[in-house]
Amino acid sequence: MAKFCRISAPSITPSNSSTTRPPPEVPTKRLALSSLTDLFTLLPQCHASPQDADGPQRLFLGGYAALFPFQFSGPLGLSHGIGHAIGSTYGISHGITSCISLGKVIRFMAERAREGGGGGEKTGIGKVGEAVQIARAVPFIPGLRGTGDVVKDALLVAEAVEGLVVKLGLGTGLADYNVKPGEEEAIAIRALRDPAHPDLKSVAELVRTMYSASSDATTRL
Repeated sequence: MAKFCRISAPSITPSNSSTTRPPPEVPTKRLALSSLTDLFTLLPQCHASPQDADGPQRLFLGGYAALFPFQFSGPLGLSHGIGHAIGSTYGISHGITSCISLGKVIRFMAERAREGGGGGEKTGIGKVGEAVQIARAVPFIPGLRGTGDVVKDALLVAEAVEGLVVKLGLGTGLADYNVKPGEEEAIAIRALRDPAHPDLKSVAELVRTMYSASSDATTRL
């Protein structure tokens, strides 16, 4: 999901144009999108039947498709940055940090897009284009049906991620790992790697929502 949300949708340019072309969608983003179906299907199956040897193998292939080819040299998005900011500092495993942060970050991105994208449509965390990319995941997540509204569809993805985490029995918050209230600004600074970042206040507020596991998540998956 982190990789999928990071690459912008391509524009169509003439073959003789000197305009720099964006990264191709095929096969990377197509693989990432299709992997969502596998991940949302196989994770609950493996959780329910851990003795089934076939499930983990198929899940591994789905995870490989989601990340192929792993050639990134920078941060993989806000959820990943928050994961690193809370992981080693508070002794939280990296997989659990994603369970804590990913759904709420997606929800944050959708709500920021509704408000105009932080510093405007083209700047700041949560710009409209990011919500568009998130909304594209809807047809690939079992049980979801798109509304045609980018923000509403991105919120559906957030709800689905949160619901999956709950279904896997991994719904926890920062408070469960003895992270004391008041640490949110320090976490946000580490995640953004910039104490003067223009979105620091809003990201600190986002981190504050991660102290509790409570959300509107469902387990309908």
